[in-house]
Amino acid sequence: PVQRTLKLLAVAALLKQSQSDRSLLQEKLTYNKEDLVFWHPVTGEYLEQGMTLGAMAEAAIVYSDNPAINLIMKKLGGPEAVTAFARSLGNASFNLVHYEGSLNSNPGNIEDTATPKDMALSVKKIMLDQVLTATQRKQLITWMRENTTGYQRIRAGVPLGWAVADKTGSGNYGIANDIGILWTPHCKPVV
Repeated sequence: PVQRTLKLLAVAALLKQSQSDRSLLQEKLTYNKEDLVFWHPVTGEYLEQGMTLGAMAEAAIVYSDNPAINLIMKKLGGPEAVTAFARSLGNASFNLVHYEGSLNSNPGNIEDTATPKDMALSVKKIMLDQVLTATQRKQLITWMRENTTGYQRIRAGVPLGWAVADKTGSGNYGIANDIGILWTPHCKPVV
């Protein structure tokens, strides 16, 4: 089960789409209380005025804001559009069916799942290849380095001097995921 790690792929899909629609990230979306599924630390604060897609992307990665990613996914065309983006990266196992708040955690069910290998390859392609522009990659890396949910995961175990850009995702059945990239002064980036 991918859980909230799906946010990396959905935000990357949004950034990719913004390459052909330069005003996309500045587009402001309004939403209502019914959109505020559990865990809305940013979108809950902007209920009255709405948010831009760029601000929602930041909220989804940095604070793991669930309504933000749901609104982004709706703009992209739903979970199917995020799955199509993942498949375009070669992530054949990615199978997103639900929105945040209804994600499958049961490892026996293939909905909302992907293999760890495929997720790592997606991270590599998004962060190190030319899927996004250099400016978009830099922005995404900045957001991932500011991720507020990863302090007790990969970051807790790396030596001093390493940089970590990650996205966590937890759920029922003991699911505890963390995907990302690490930079060390001693070798190439580690995905």
